[in-house]
Amino acid sequence: MRNLNYNELASAYARHRVASSLVLDELQRGRVLYPESKVLEAGCGTGSHLRALVKSAGCLGWGVDPWREMLRHALGGDSVHFLQGSAEELPFGDGLFDLVFSVNVAHLLKNTMSYFREALPVL
Repeated sequence: MRNLNYNELASAYARHRVASSLVLDELQRGRVLYPESKVLEAGCGTGSHLRALVKSAGCLGWGVDPWREMLRHALGGDSVHFLQGSAEELPFGDGLFDLVFSVNVAHLLKNTMSYFREALPVL
């Protein structure tokens, strides 16, 4: 899986990838997100889950993905921001986010523990 070039797959991915209602339910289960809450999706791809969560919860969102073309298909806006980067080297300061999540990303990481070490301080 790591050998896939998501820059080449981005257009098809953007056409067919939709946010899963089951994932969105789990992300919000047992927690309340407010308009001032900040969430980060590491490995956001085209941002379908992040946009859906921001719309559903009314919070602010940031998405990070290493693939330029995936981000080109991600539609930001006033409440959602996307930038190129790695889940294993998050470009954010400590304590910025109320929730950090990833969907179908762990198997693509070179070092899963690096992601967890990066995610903890930004929470």
